[in-house]
Amino acid sequence: MLIKNLIELSKVFAAYFILIIILTSFMIKPIVKNKSIFTRFVIYMIVGNFYVMNIVFILSYLNIFNRAVLIIALLFTTVFIRIILDKEDAKRIYIDSKETIKHLLNGEYGVKLFFYRKFLNIRLSIKSFCNEVFKGNKLEWIILLAIIGYNIYYFYYNSINFVSFGAPDEEVHLYWIQSLIGGKIFPDGVYPHGFHNIVSAITVVFGFKAVTVMNSFGVVSMVLIMTMLYFGLRKILEAKYAALFGIMVYSTVNIYDIESIYRFQFSIPQEYGMIMLMPMAIFLFRYLEDKKISDLVFFGMCLSMTVSIHFYLTIIALVLCLSIGIVYLYRIIKKRLLMKLILCGILSAVVAIAPLAVGLAMGNEMEQSMNWAVRVIQGKEYSSNDESNEQKNEIKNEIKNDEKDQNMEEIKPLSKWESFLVDAKHDINKFVFLDFRVLYIFLSLIALTILYSMRFAIFKNKKEENLYQLTFAIYGLFLIFLMLCRALKIPTLMEPKRVAIFFAYLSPFFIAMPFEVLSGTFGKGENGKKCSIITLISIPVCIFIIVNLGFLRPLPPFYYFQTKGAMINDLDIMEKFNDHEWTIVSPVNDISVIQNNGYHYELSDFILKQENWNEDIEIRVPTKYVFIYIEKRPLILYGWRFNKDDKGIINRDMVTYEDAQETLERGMENNEYYKEHRKILMSKAYYWAEEYKKYFPKEMSVYYEDDEIIVYKIVQNEYALNNFSINYGANEKRDDK
Repeated sequence: MLIKNLIELSKVFAAYFILIIILTSFMIKPIVKNKSIFTRFVIYMIVGNFYVMNIVFILSYLNIFNRAVLIIALLFTTVFIRIILDKEDAKRIYIDSKETIKHLLNGEYGVKLFFYRKFLNIRLSIKSFCNEVFKGNKLEWIILLAIIGYNIYYFYYNSINFVSFGAPDEEVHLYWIQSLIGGKIFPDGVYPHGFHNIVSAITVVFGFKAVTVMNSFGVVSMVLIMTMLYFGLRKILEAKYAALFGIMVYSTVNIYDIESIYRFQFSIPQEYGMIMLMPMAIFLFRYLEDKKISDLVFFGMCLSMTVSIHFYLTIIALVLCLSIGIVYLYRIIKKRLLMKLILCGILSAVVAIAPLAVGLAMGNEMEQSMNWAVRVIQGKEYSSNDESNEQKNEIKNEIKNDEKDQNMEEIKPLSKWESFLVDAKHDINKFVFLDFRVLYIFLSLIALTILYSMRFAIFKNKKEENLYQLTFAIYGLFLIFLMLCRALKIPTLMEPKRVAIFFAYLSPFFIAMPFEVLSGTFGKGENGKKCSIITLISIPVCIFIIVNLGFLRPLPPFYYFQTKGAMINDLDIMEKFNDHEWTIVSPVNDISVIQNNGYHYELSDFILKQENWNEDIEIRVPTKYVFIYIEKRPLILYGWRFNKDDKGIINRDMVTYEDAQETLERGMENNEYYKEHRKILMSKAYYWAEEYKKYFPKEMSVYYEDDEIIVYKIVQNEYALNNFSINYGANEKRDDK
């Protein structure tokens, strides 16, 4: 299974690279040919995502979103834009291609020779690409690839070993992706579908299963996030290897609360959209320096995509823009750039909001999470809870301990400052850092950054890098302020645990700043090499300390909603059986996986219909093949967050006939049965299957079995459907007593 998962991951990586990078590189080659390879890569990422997102939106609204139309639309628009950008080059390519085809048809040019020369051209291009990438940077790339490799292991471990959803959001987003592919763009209401459009495009163009792409896309996102972070830090920091040191600490040291980092293992929009933040800032910096319209356009695309992917990203993006605006205010006013920036922002918003506005105009309502976001901003989502009150009492005792008189039995009420500290420590410890004192360290690093950057910006020869550094220091302070809004008793724009993700993502910059200060202060001439060597040596030394002193971050937790065997069988059935010839009877989690390929019947409905059995009850499933998923060891802690060795996963009890005899209350939501009464439900299903095999021993067989789950396969005559309702003993009608 490991090899299969790694192969699928490689396929998804390759598909993303072809669709977003290679296609875009051909389309906009004339406008990036004189830029560095790193700048070209970032531009390809921006333009490719923007291009594919909006193509999918247009085709979906026209109700023609399918493989053939999407491929034609992508190829046609790519070629058309390339011709518009460079007519002369396009004309030359056309003439050369025409001549080549003519020679091939006339036999003047051998087919083997043609392909051999194409192969040589490709090899030459790859060699040139590698030389450009690794020239003078081989060691940096080796270290970066090692860090990314470790992150792939860290964030992909759970997905490889459990082959299922690691978070509840993944099921929902997969359902929306499947609905988009199936022709329904807003199944649960209007929502920014940028992320879903990218995943849908990869799925449709390359013929993958949507769940296969989703299982791997979290890792793709994480690699892109780390790559963009590195490119951004290399632009901001002059000290060689400092960016790598910061990213290494961020990736390994156990100082961050799990809430601020564990979501990178999931395939969800907010984290994918984080790849836009660093490029957005860099192109805005460049526009403010050189006033090139192309840089403003790329900035606008990034800002627009934050809206198209996730509204929380837009809040963070605006905070970052505000930070840039504060530092560059004088330049913006002096160069009369304010109106252009405002106009760019308005156009970016219009492009992103237009698809949502059309959805609302068509009669769709806003998706419920949009209302939830409004409640967060209004402060209604995060009132004090028991956990917070308990911690408040503990910290209160700590704060008052020195002031408390030995004869006093009660502690004085907290002052406003002490109350703020209580709430601040609670939020920081719960969502950001494992120890509140780490925040003081980062505040010190922010202060160092401000002093260093202002010293060079004001008193010495000003460098643009110093303005970048000052900008990100102010941005860090704004993020800390957002995390403390609840403690300050003011409206909360974002929940603290979401802001924590972005602050942790920024933290490598502050971690790297001491090396930047060292290099900037003492790194002139020969001392520059010494500073670089010190930074480089610090990386392995730090890794040695982290590993040997127990500071290495443990593997992230995950949510357990579905057994490994269930997902294995979903994929296997979709691969081996024709679409819509089969039905899976199982808990709700399989719906989004199979919805475009087969049918699903809720296990809770299947069992409840047979309660208080009588001969008039009928349950018929109108497909040739029926698969019943039954957990032998019910996942009674359904939806809980686990670590890989938790007893809730390893030591689960078997189903029992005593549990099967328990009565299930009717009228609840399906999810309530799976959360609160899962063992009873699975026990009933297990003993139903044992009895049903006696009636249909030839038609019913065990399709799959492991320590957790057993899957039964039933083959029936489609013209004389089986009645699945039987008396299996535990569902007999009983009196009230």
